[in-house]
Amino acid sequence: MQNNDYFKSDEFLELLHKYEEARRNDSSVFFDLQDFNDLIEYYNAEEHADIAEQVVDTALTFYPGASYPLSFKAKMSIWRDHNIKDANYWAEQISDKQSTDYYYIQGEILLAENKPQESDNYLSAKLLDVSLDEYEDFILDVAQLFLYYNEAELSKKWISMSNLKDDPDYIDLKGNLAIIQGNYHDAEKLFDSLIDDAPYDSTLWNRLAAMQLLNNDAESSINSSDFSLAIDPSDTDAMLNKANALSSIGNHEDALKLYTKYHELKPEDEMGEILIGHTYSRLGKYEEALRHLKHALSSVSKHHSALFLFHDILMIYSKMGDYQGATAFIKELPLSNMLSESDLCLLNAHLVCTAGHPEEAYNEFQKAIKLCDDIEDVLMKITITALDDCPSQGYRVLVDYISEHQDTIHGWSHLTLLCKKLGLDDEAKKAEAEARKRNPIEARQILDEDITQY
Repeated sequence: MQNNDYFKSDEFLELLHKYEEARRNDSSVFFDLQDFNDLIEYYNAEEHADIAEQVVDTALTFYPGASYPLSFKAKMSIWRDHNIKDANYWAEQISDKQSTDYYYIQGEILLAENKPQESDNYLSAKLLDVSLDEYEDFILDVAQLFLYYNEAELSKKWISMSNLKDDPDYIDLKGNLAIIQGNYHDAEKLFDSLIDDAPYDSTLWNRLAAMQLLNNDAESSINSSDFSLAIDPSDTDAMLNKANALSSIGNHEDALKLYTKYHELKPEDEMGEILIGHTYSRLGKYEEALRHLKHALSSVSKHHSALFLFHDILMIYSKMGDYQGATAFIKELPLSNMLSESDLCLLNAHLVCTAGHPEEAYNEFQKAIKLCDDIEDVLMKITITALDDCPSQGYRVLVDYISEHQDTIHGWSHLTLLCKKLGLDDEAKKAEAEARKRNPIEARQILDEDITQY
C-alpha cells in the first residue's frame, strides 16, 4: 500500500497523466502491474471507485490472476453489492494463493460472514507463511481490517503484535482504535504526535479536525481546519470539515460560504449543492434551498440518493406549509423512471405524515416493505423518513418486521436509531448489540457513519 506522499510525487503524477490521457483518447495503455495497483489504490482513495474498476479491468487483460486487482473486485462485491458469493468467486481467481492479498480477502470474507473469530484464526495461521519482508506490514494491515469491521479487541490484539511502535502507520492505527473505543483524548494525542513529525501534512490536520468534531469540540476542529487551509487553501476536505464545524455551532452563514466554495471547486460532486441547499433551509431561505436541492436532484449519481433528496425537498415544502406544492412537485416529475413502487410508498408516507396522518404513514411503510426488491435498502429509507417525520411509526414497522423475521440480519441497526430517537435507551442497547453481532457491515455503515450519504 502506498502512502499519500507517493501520490503527490512526480513519478506518480507522470503515471497518472499518462493514464488520464489514455482515458480521454479512449485508448488502451500498458503498465507494470505495480503501476496498475497504484492507480487502483489512488482512484479508490479519491472515491472514484468506478474509475478504479476500469483500471482493474484493464489490468486483468494484461495480468489475469493478479492478486490485488482481483481482491479489489472481491471487496467491491462485499461492500457495494453485498454479495459474498461473488466475492468468493473473484478471490478464487487469484493465481497466487500464497499472496498476502489472497490471505486478506479470505479474512475479510469471513468477517463479512460475521465470523470474526474464524477470520482471526485463519489470518493467525497464515502469518506463519508470510515472508519476513512482509511480516510487519501484514500485521498492521490485518489490524486495520479488523478495525474497519469494528472488531476493536481483535484489532488491538494485532496492533500489540507489531514491533513498529514509532511507525506512522502504527500510531495512526492506535489513534483510530482510540476513536472507535471513544477515547478521544488519547486519539488526539496520537494524531498530534503524527503532526509533530509532519506539520505540513494537510491530510493529518484534516483527520484531526474530523476527530475533534466527532468529539463535539467544534472550536478545535475549526482551528485544525485553518491549519490545513493555510497549507493548501484549496483543500476541499478542510473546507468541508470547517463548514461542518461552523454549522454545528449555528454559524450557518460562514458555513454556507465554504460549502459554496467547495461546490465551485468540485462541481461534479452533487454533495456540495446538497449541503448548500440544507444550509439555506437552516437559514429559513426555503426558496433558495429548493432551487439548489432540485438542481442537485437532476445530477444525483446514486439512485437511492434520489429518494433522500425527494425527502429533503418535501420537508422544505412542509416547513413552508405548502402541502399543495409538495403534491405538485411529485406529480410534475417522471417518478416512474426514477423510483420504484416501494419508493413511491415512502414518499407518500412522508406526505401523509407531514399532513398530520401518522397512521397512514405506518400503512405506507408496510406497503413499501411488501413491494420492495431490496429489504436492506427499504429499511434504511424508512428509517431516514421516520427519524425526521414519524419515529413512532417507523419504530413500530421495524419491531413488526423483526418479529416476523426473527432470524433476519437486517433492521437491527435501524431499530437502534429509532429507539434512541424515542428515548428507549435500554431497548436501543439491546438492538445495537444484535446489530453488531448479526450484521457488522450494516452496523458500521448505519451506526458509525452518516446514513444519509448512502
